[in-house]
Amino acid sequence: MKKEFLGRIIYDTALLVSVLFFSWWITAIFVCVGVVLYERYIECIIVGIIMDLLYEVRIFPVIFTLSFFCIYIILGRMKKQVRIYG
Repeated sequence: MKKEFLGRIIYDTALLVSVLFFSWWITAIFVCVGVVLYERYIECIIVGIIMDLLYEVRIFPVIFTLSFFCIYIILGRMKKQVRIYG
């Protein structure tokens, strides 16, 4: 349990760094991987809110939040249907 929690904190830190220093599509890749790796990865929606506040797209102001919410829902359902053998 502790090892998973520590990995999640490190991954969240990397995700925050990608929001601040990398392009939006690199952050989107990080979000997709995070949703697949971790159970209930709500941090992706919080990252979407942060990106909307930082970049403020005038045409559609909640584009990142809505996009990351859709990624969370779609990949979460796909993850439940796919068996991963390890």
